[in-house]
Amino acid sequence: MADANLEHDMHILEDRFTTGQVLDATCLPNHTLQSWLKRDLLIGKPGAPIEGGGVSGAHRRFTFFTVMEIAIAKELIETGLSAANAIKAAQHFAHVGEGPVYGNPERWPSLPFLNFGMAARTLLCVSGDKSIEILWELKTDVIPTIRSRLRSTSFIVLEVDEVFDRVVKRLGHDPRAVMAEAYKVDTE
Repeated sequence: MADANLEHDMHILEDRFTTGQVLDATCLPNHTLQSWLKRDLLIGKPGAPIEGGGVSGAHRRFTFFTVMEIAIAKELIETGLSAANAIKAAQHFAHVGEGPVYGNPERWPSLPFLNFGMAARTLLCVSGDKSIEILWELKTDVIPTIRSRLRSTSFIVLEVDEVFDRVVKRLGHDPRAVMAEAYKVDTE
């Protein structure tokens, strides 16, 4: 039974989601999503664009990566970031993974850094049109690192783990199982 659940949770990275599922998972108003789509602000996953739309009856289908792009952008806008900068930072987080850089471990697109067994969180830090991701070990001071890498003393910080967990759960999956399978970690 555990293997079937794990297999189900890994499908989240391959599945396509309806507009209704996206709206539920991200809590974004439909009129905002439609505006972003009409203005071509959402890029979709490279090699897996947003399907459908544009004509009556052609229902849109979104990848998990685009759902995370939308969720992250919404959260950043709610912190006061401009839509253009929020969407740019969200696109980078959702569609670009990074190998181990700046002392961080590898990170999959749309997923937080793996932090099983650690008191740590994934932070998306944005200043203007620049953004970085940092694995923040709780009770450590990451402000100097953020300032140095962004070359700025003013920035917005979003704790991505909470957004990821909420979106994954609302799409009917287990966040921990998705992380374990993506990063090939045994959770037992």
